[in-house]
Amino acid sequence: MWGKPWEWLGSPAEAIAFQKQLASSVTLKPFYNEIRFIAGFDSAFIKQGKEEFIIAGGVIWDSHNKEVVSQAIVVEKVQFPYVPGLLAFREMPALTKLSLQLPRPDLIMVDGHGIAHPRRTGIAVHIGIWAELPTIGVAKKKLVGTYEMPCKEKGCRTFLYDREEKIGIVLRSRTNVKPIFVSPGNLIGLLQSAKITLNACLKYRLPEPTRLAHNLVSLKRRELKQLLH
Repeated sequence: MWGKPWEWLGSPAEAIAFQKQLASSVTLKPFYNEIRFIAGFDSAFIKQGKEEFIIAGGVIWDSHNKEVVSQAIVVEKVQFPYVPGLLAFREMPALTKLSLQLPRPDLIMVDGHGIAHPRRTGIAVHIGIWAELPTIGVAKKKLVGTYEMPCKEKGCRTFLYDREEKIGIVLRSRTNVKPIFVSPGNLIGLLQSAKITLNACLKYRLPEPTRLAHNLVSLKRRELKQLLH
C-alpha cells in the first residue's frame, strides 16, 4: 500500500506557504537500488459547463522488458483553482488515488517539474515526498531558469540554472528534436535523473513511462469529449 489519498482544503496563499515548508523536506542524493519498474504519470483537464475535471493516467513500465505491466485512470472534479506555480494542488488528489490502483514501483517519473520550480516544489516533489520514492520530473517546457541550448545530438545536455543554482538538466532526448527539461523530485540526484530519463527514451522525444501515460490520458480525454458533446 502506498499510503492515503492526498487532499488540500487550504487557500492559494496557504498552498504557497506549504510549498516553502515542503522544499525543506526534499532529499537529493544518488539512488543505488535496482530500478526496474518505473511509474509514469500524466494528467489533463477537461471542462463541462462551469465544472472542470482532471484525467490522471498512470502506467508501470518494466524497463528490462520494455513493456507496460499495469495501468490505471482516475477522473474526478478539480477542487483547486488554476494558479501559476500551484498546479500540483490541482493534480495531487487524483494522482495519489491513481497511485493506490497501481503496484508500488521502484521510481516515479512525472510529466512536469521537480525542483525546477520557483519554490523548488513541482509536482514531482509533491508526489515523491508523499510516496517516499525516488521521483523525476520530465517537462516539455521550462517553468523557471536559464540555460544554453545543448547540441543537436541525442544525449547532449546542459544545466538549467536559477541564478547560480543548478535546478535541472536540459536534455536532448532525440537527435534534431527539441530538448526536454529534467529535474529530480525526491530521493535521487540531478545527473542520475538525466541518465535514467535518457535510458527510457527509446524512439521518441519523451521517455516511455510518461509518453505511455500521456497516450492513456489522451485516449480517455477523447472518449469523454465525445460523451460530453
